[in-house]
Amino acid sequence: MTKHSTDFKIKSVQKYFEGNISISSLSKELKLPNSTILRGWIYTACQQGLEALRVKRHTNKYSLDFKAKVVEYYQTHNLGVVKVAAVFNISASQVYKGLIYATPWCLPLWLVLFLLL
Repeated sequence: MTKHSTDFKIKSVQKYFEGNISISSLSKELKLPNSTILRGWIYTACQQGLEALRVKRHTNKYSLDFKAKVVEYYQTHNLGVVKVAAVFNISASQVYKGLIYATPWCLPLWLVLFLLL
């Protein structure tokens, strides 16, 4: 279950885009636990549009190719997890999960992703 409605996310991002308040101040005003949440919504809206903030009511199954593409993008671009998640319109936790299993001391990435399917 999601903690924030689509309407809440969109209105929050729109208020930030008005330009009269910082991410940190707006996060406090919205009573978010930290500014990373709002920052992620803003990155997603910039990359994918406001419609990408819509709450998803289903679970996505991603292909092995897609998962590998996300991990490769993270490893080849100088961006953080939140920004990579915004580029692919997935949650940051999904990116973290892929990176954890892609580290050299773990099983090969293709095997871990296969096991997670």
